Parts: sequence; C-alpha cells; structure tokens
Amino acid sequence: MLKVRIFRFDPTKDEKPRFDVYEVEREGKLRVLDVLEYICTFVDPSLDFRRYLCRDTMCNTCFAKINGRSRLTCLEKVPEDAEELVIEPVENFELIRDLMVNYSARKSKGA
Repeated sequence: MLKVRIFRFDPTKDEKPRFDVYEVEREGKLRVLDVLEYICTFVDPSLDFRRYLCRDTMCNTCFAKINGRSRLTCLEKVPEDAEELVIEPVENFELIRDLMVNYSARKSKGA
C-alpha cells in the first residue's frame, strides 16, 4: 500500500489548510496523476486538481509539489520503493482549492 498525504483547502469553507491521508493499492507502474485520479474516482470525489486529456506534457497544467519538488503529475512516476507521497499545490500562484492554482495570478515574492 502507498500512503498519500494530500494538501486540502477550500478558502470558501475551511479556516486553515490540512493534509488528508489516503491509502492506494499499488498496481503496476503508476504515475502521480494515476494516483490522484484513483483517489478522486474511488475514494474522495471532492478532491480538486487539474487534469486534462493530454497526459503527455502538452498542456502543462497538472503541476504539483510532489515530495517537495514541483513536477508534472502526468509524467512523475511513483517510485516502486516509495512508502509515502506528499502532494501539495505549486507555490507562487494564487490557490483556488486543494491542488488547483490560478496560473494567471502569480504571487509576488513578498506575498
């Protein structure tokens, strides 16, 4: 089993951000986007993240911080020996909700 800690925050409802923890069974080689889609489809449909049909770096909208590094979730493979993933929204952009950010509203360094 893979433990997945995901940043959750809805500014319209939540007072402060939190991390929700999910467990995902490993089946073959997974990408981080596969993990997020599994959680959203079968465990918690309230999870918000960007996903389009390209799944091949064409749209570049699925960026997230994965274990502290900004990566495209459609490309980032889950290491076979990983016991835990920590997934957060990318920094320096206005947070919309959960892992979704507004790419047209970049934050200033002082914010």
